[in-house]
Amino acid sequence: FVSTAAHELRTPITTIRGYLRALKEDAGSKLNEDEMQYIERGDIASLQLITLMENLLSVSRIEKGTYTLNRTETDWVKIVDECVRTFQPQAEQHGITVLWDSRAYDIPKVYADPLRINEVLNNLVSNAINYTTKGKVTITLEHDTTTNMVVTHVTDTGQGIPKDALPNMFKKFFRVAGAIEQGSKGTGLGLYIARQIVELHRGTINVESTLGKGSTFSFSLPTVDNKQVVSEDHKIILNEHGGK
Repeated sequence: FVSTAAHELRTPITTIRGYLRALKEDAGSKLNEDEMQYIERGDIASLQLITLMENLLSVSRIEKGTYTLNRTETDWVKIVDECVRTFQPQAEQHGITVLWDSRAYDIPKVYADPLRINEVLNNLVSNAINYTTKGKVTITLEHDTTTNMVVTHVTDTGQGIPKDALPNMFKKFFRVAGAIEQGSKGTGLGLYIARQIVELHRGTINVESTLGKGSTFSFSLPTVDNKQVVSEDHKIILNEHGGK
């Protein structure tokens, strides 16, 4: 039911958002400040609904076992670059500095689905910005040559997470009590989906946090030289296509 409802709702909500954005662009100069705010709030609300629909569809596919990955050689540094450019305006609005230097890394390509892992990174960076009132968000990479994994760290100087909440951060629908009380918008699905995506890539994801000082979310992805993961994936593809 949830999957069907999400499919049915996604099209009209997307249409509503399209009309709101067109109205904002075409009639913006004719509207007063209050009217522009009404449109802006409607646009934000429609985007939140679209995100909710996409999350519900992802959860439905994950639980049905139909959530597929299209893994290939992926330039992870390039994807991080694009993510930082996307979220830079939002960070600046919050008075937050995003620290990331692509020139500092000579990282091998990862064997991953670029769309899916981009979703993971976007979720972590967006959360880091939203839960940081001042300071910075730092993205760093490391290549673990022992395991042939690339590890990504997203660190913020935000409010931090209570110790008793840490074991539950990647559970479905879980939200930290303080975030709910502060009116933070979210469904508690983003980190759950992120964990599923990372684990489908044979990686791991975890969080470390100190209340009042900030948090670090870290996740690993296999490099193209990770023979075990690559060979396992090729076997799955062969089986799906009737190979031996």
